[in-house]
Amino acid sequence: MFPREQTQALVEGALFASLTAILSLVFIYIPVISIFALVSPMPTAVLVKKYNVKIALFSLITAFLITLLFFGNPLAALIITLEAGILGLVTGLLLKKSISMGLSIIIVSTGSLFLTIISFLITFFITGSNPFNINSEINQATAELLQFYQNRGLLSGFSQNEIVELRKSLINTVYLFLPGFFIISSFVSGSINYLLTRELFKRLKYEVVNLKPFSHLQFPWYSIWSIILGIACLLIGDNLHISFLSKVSKNILFIAIFPFSVLGLAVVVFYIKKFNLSRIVKFFIAFIFIINGYLTIVFLLMLGILDPYFNFRKLTVKK
Repeated sequence: MFPREQTQALVEGALFASLTAILSLVFIYIPVISIFALVSPMPTAVLVKKYNVKIALFSLITAFLITLLFFGNPLAALIITLEAGILGLVTGLLLKKSISMGLSIIIVSTGSLFLTIISFLITFFITGSNPFNINSEINQATAELLQFYQNRGLLSGFSQNEIVELRKSLINTVYLFLPGFFIISSFVSGSINYLLTRELFKRLKYEVVNLKPFSHLQFPWYSIWSIILGIACLLIGDNLHISFLSKVSKNILFIAIFPFSVLGLAVVVFYIKKFNLSRIVKFFIAFIFIINGYLTIVFLLMLGILDPYFNFRKLTVKK
């Protein structure tokens, strides 16, 4: 890189560092605007695409110093910079190397999950506080939920002891599926981050990998083994009274519900497009799906589980 271009790159790196810090700080001070947590890695990704990793790293160091000035706490500044910066580096490299969307989303989502865990561990080892200790939040949330049901007379047939037991059961369920929910949220945030960054690159006239329509979403046939594995572990864990294995298997099945339901929805969208249904029919189908929430999820889930094997849409299957 020539001196003039290098100077321009450093200046842009500093400006993008400021933007990264501002977006991260807005998310911290105004948590409701969670979109800023998704777009804060974008400036770093743009620098990776336009220049190289070195300029992006310079930008991250600058962003760390700016954030440190606001917080005055090196730990908080480090965690914010890590979460936004490393995701930006990874996303930028994946788009720059034209890696396929499916693999990219898996990598970004996994990176998001590990970064969050690392941030929690850093907090724990430095401050001694347990970031996973959310007893008060869960207790408050379940209490408010049950109070909401009571105010509307939905628990009128329950005694006070039964309501207490219901609350305990609800809290235990939340704790049971907390790891699964954590993984799903990382996958969702990673996917949104990748798609938003890709859209930004398109607006900036950068070359990006082509995406297939949502209706052509496919899973390999062996993906159904995740369901089989979950059920097998659940049966073994329950019958042999292996509590840990039982909990792991339930989380495997809980996690699998999300992607296979999305795949089932892709199958439905494919046939809606294929038969070129009118808006009224589309609205009616959407209405039926919404009012039958639980049955809809079961239907989409079963459709998604069976599609990798039966290939309902007769799409070309990648081997």
